[in-house]
Amino acid sequence: TLVDSETLNNYACAQILDDAGFGEYTAQDVSDRFTGHKISGIFKIIEQESGRAMPDDMVERFLTAVQSNARRFLKPDTDILETVGFLEPHAKLCVGSNGEIKNILLSLSLTTLDRYFPDDIVFSAGLVGKGKPAPDLFLHAASKMKAAPEKCLVVEDSQAGVQAAVAAGMKVIGVTHFHHEPDMLKQRLLSAGANDIIGDFKDLRKIVSF
Repeated sequence: TLVDSETLNNYACAQILDDAGFGEYTAQDVSDRFTGHKISGIFKIIEQESGRAMPDDMVERFLTAVQSNARRFLKPDTDILETVGFLEPHAKLCVGSNGEIKNILLSLSLTTLDRYFPDDIVFSAGLVGKGKPAPDLFLHAASKMKAAPEKCLVVEDSQAGVQAAVAAGMKVIGVTHFHHEPDMLKQRLLSAGANDIIGDFKDLRKIVSF
């Protein structure tokens, strides 16, 4: 949501799947079916569907490919930096992501968002039993931030994330900022239970009042 990493991650996933003999799963397939899900969960689904076992080091291969792509392509986004800077003095902010923690921290660093999100307020699905679409991650983050779930606002760009926020009893704003088919994503996020949709991250400033 904060970083334009989804496309890079999808290509990294498709790349290592192809290398491991699962070339039938393209980057578009990964985007359409698995956006917002934990990478280990994605690999389990593919193993079940294909009836074939994957190499034991697939997660490590994915992390390596993602980090390589991130260092080459990720850049700071002015609208997101300005919006987070606008929100930061008025609200408790944190990150709750299904991504692997090393990748999350690298992405925040490369886009200079780590100035607003130090390590202790970055929460990954590895900290809880189930990642999104289960509510566990968001409830864990709320507990650590000492915030009641009903007082939390989640900003999400995936169906799994919206479903997790709804299940946690939190208000959720869907954002299509980075998606190549924003109208399609808008309908998916609304169907998942988003309370509102914004096209650009900067539009969050028009919705949130203090």
